[in-house]
Amino acid sequence: MAFHALPVALPSAVQRRGVSGVRRLLGSFIRAVHPDLSPEFPLEARRINQRSLAELNAFVDLLESDEVRKFEDGPESARELPFFRALQTRLGRVVPNRVSPLHLLLPSLPASANHLEKEFAAAHLIRGAEVALETSPSSFSQRPDVPRLFTKPGTGRKAFDKLWWQQTQEELVKDAIHGPDDEEVRLHVAKRVFACKYASQLMRQYVRIKNTAKRKRRLAGLDEIVQAKIAQKFPSIPEKEEVFDEKRDPVRVLEGGFHPDLVFMAPDLSDQHRREAIRRICGMNLEKDSDFWLLENLWKAMRGTAPAVPLVVAERDYKAHESGFIQIPWDFTVLSLCDLLEEHLDTTREHLRRRREGSSRTNPPAPARIE
Repeated sequence: MAFHALPVALPSAVQRRGVSGVRRLLGSFIRAVHPDLSPEFPLEARRINQRSLAELNAFVDLLESDEVRKFEDGPESARELPFFRALQTRLGRVVPNRVSPLHLLLPSLPASANHLEKEFAAAHLIRGAEVALETSPSSFSQRPDVPRLFTKPGTGRKAFDKLWWQQTQEELVKDAIHGPDDEEVRLHVAKRVFACKYASQLMRQYVRIKNTAKRKRRLAGLDEIVQAKIAQKFPSIPEKEEVFDEKRDPVRVLEGGFHPDLVFMAPDLSDQHRREAIRRICGMNLEKDSDFWLLENLWKAMRGTAPAVPLVVAERDYKAHESGFIQIPWDFTVLSLCDLLEEHLDTTREHLRRRREGSSRTNPPAPARIE
């Protein structure tokens, strides 16, 4: 339970004074969500904006009013107002007839609030509106997807066990991908067996030495002699040169967040451009963590909802094809890909679904025969 401090004793003139200019400072936020300034919004989004905007205006009237509210009117509790604004891509292009959700927190206001308490609430309200507008209206996040285990209704041990199993599987996959290969494992075992045998032979020889000082020197240098013998008997394995090939090395694409069976290369793409495309698909060219998480979320969006949308890497052009796939150039950027998906991913997935349904109706499966 939240407790509010009692009003500070102030002169009556100060208590009666309201906070001026709140609505003017909220002008940018109001213009972004005002239903009269956004006739292209869906009808339901405009209705929600109109209802929330009326509630916001009533709260601003309380802040700007010079009259002291009666104690019987009660306090204003903190709450979130839902709004919708125009959907924009990462590069700032407005997607027509599309909206994205927006929330504004109305701060709490005590009963019989004085001027200082109104100023405090107004500052929180204005700052909340600024933060809400600064948040990217893009439909793709540049943060990692963190599951909400215990904050959603109905979650508990079942959700925790599911997350534990998923993370365990991810660690097993990563260990299988990045762990040592069979040749390295066999070499390591052979070195360990040889070291034990050779150290035992030397130990039996050294303990028979009668001279105490000489025996101690030999025992002290036992490890160095064994390591030198191992290095002489077992040459080190040369490091393999990294080869970027979407067919020979699909785990790089899998680790980068996209399934290798959904990545295709145009036939006229050179080997150099193929390698660079794989690097970019895996996020190896990115420096900011936010760009890496955004790229991973883009791949999840393409494959997360059935049917998964294929990706074709070509020499040039960002394009969403009506046959149901996304085309990008080999030197694509994350922001340009995000723009393309925000505007055309749902349409491309619907085209792919219709194409597959049409082919299944055109070519129905043959009836099963019972012999």
